[in-house]
Amino acid sequence: MKLVPTRVQVVCAKGIDLRWLRDTMNREGKAFGNYVAEGEEQALLLRWKEEPGS
Repeated sequence: MKLVPTRVQVVCAKGIDLRWLRDTMNREGKAFGNYVAEGEEQALLLRWKEEPGS
């Protein structure tokens, strides 16, 4: 068996990648009553829609 050392680097999504992630999470979260909004410094904020009458 051969082992190959690797390293994964986390990079913040920006621009088109950030918008794709936001849109995908909004599409999938619709059934659960939540959505994602863009915050400061390219952060995504998870929000829940208010229940009618609450």
